[in-house]
Amino acid sequence: MSYGFDCDDGWFNLIWTLSQKIEDSARQAGLEPQSNAWPEATQVKQKMGTLRFYLDNSTEAMTALICKAEEDSTKICEICGNSVSTMRGFGVKTLCNKHEQENLLETSVIRKTPVCDGKRINMPKNEKTSTLLRQWEMMRMLTVSRYDNKQDGRWDKASEITAKLNDAGYTVSVRTVQRDLKELSEIFPIELNDKNP
Repeated sequence: MSYGFDCDDGWFNLIWTLSQKIEDSARQAGLEPQSNAWPEATQVKQKMGTLRFYLDNSTEAMTALICKAEEDSTKICEICGNSVSTMRGFGVKTLCNKHEQENLLETSVIRKTPVCDGKRINMPKNEKTSTLLRQWEMMRMLTVSRYDNKQDGRWDKASEITAKLNDAGYTVSVRTVQRDLKELSEIFPIELNDKNP
């Protein structure tokens, strides 16, 4: 494995089950473990509160298994494997109530809905002018669209993000969203397309 594992033990069963399903899928496809075509995990990590599982020699069926496991990870505590109620932080983590309380002092940003469930995070009205909260809401929108099959394979347009932010109570222009996306792309793996606002 090129990059190794970089996540807590709570997802062990999820990763183990996924690995077994990938091996079963490879065997059903007639592959042998000694062949060069055998699937190989190159990196397994947590990113933005969800599992990321990178695989060489993946098939369409294996990719579907990985996407399902990545989505399931938003409902499992990274530390202990229990059900979650909270994704938190500036390096969002998926935590159960117990581990949320233990890690609460590390961050001041808490959200009570999983990233990919499509629900809006309702921030207090007096904080709608906060640049940080607006940018986190934008990151949440981008993360949600990754799991929305209707959005698969297309760009999130700045004008659409602007409309969603305005609906959520943030008064912003398309230009402000473009500036925010540029700023966020310097920190996070966001690819910008200047041709399509």
